[in-house]
Formats: sequence, structure tokens, C-alpha cells
Amino acid sequence: ALDLEVDPVPTEIWVADTDNNRLVGFRSDTGEPFGSIGEDLLDQPRDVAALDFPRLATVCRRGGHVFSRSGELLCRFNFHLMVPTALTFDTRGAGGVMVVVDEYTERVLIFCATTGE
Repeated sequence: ALDLEVDPVPTEIWVADTDNNRLVGFRSDTGEPFGSIGEDLLDQPRDVAALDFPRLATVCRRGGHVFSRSGELLCRFNFHLMVPTALTFDTRGAGGVMVVVDEYTERVLIFCATTGE
């Protein structure tokens, strides 16, 4: 017999839509888009990472931004990122940390995921 557990709550997949300066959310169970955020703030977003369920982080030509999943800007971090290309979240520390790669300056930067500092 096959034992399969299915999560009754569909999860979200967020994509950095670089050409349209936004993040787009898709339902993982259907692949259908359900919303977008950041249209007025982002300039060529390069990557997006889930910090925890209520928050998303992204890096773009205007630095880093942390949003609620409803699109509210919660904080910004490092306006001096030149060409950020990758972002990941690590749960270590109080509130976790964001690790960002800046291709142009060849740096790896670490920021507090709660305050952006």
C-alpha cells in the first residue's frame, strides 16, 4: 500500500519578474497566478526568498526589500547593492539572516532579516 500525505493548504511560489519590476505569486497546486507586489518600488528584481510565512525578501537595482505577502513594505536593506544576483534566508539568530551576493562588487553581504541592518 502507498502512504501519501497531502498538505490541505496550497503553498505559494514567488518569482522575480525582472522585466516587469515585480514579484508574482503562483499557487503551487494549480500554477495559477494569484497576485503581484512591488510594482512601484522594484527596479529589475533579481531574486526572491521566503523569510518565513508572512514575509518575502527580494533584491533589485534599488537594494533589498522585505514585504508582507499582501505587499506591504516592511523594511529596506542596503541601498548600495550594485548588481545583486542571489538571496537566501537562514534561520539562525534572532529572526534569521538574509545572505545576498553582489556580482558587481564581488561581495557576500549578511543582513538581519527582521530589521534589514
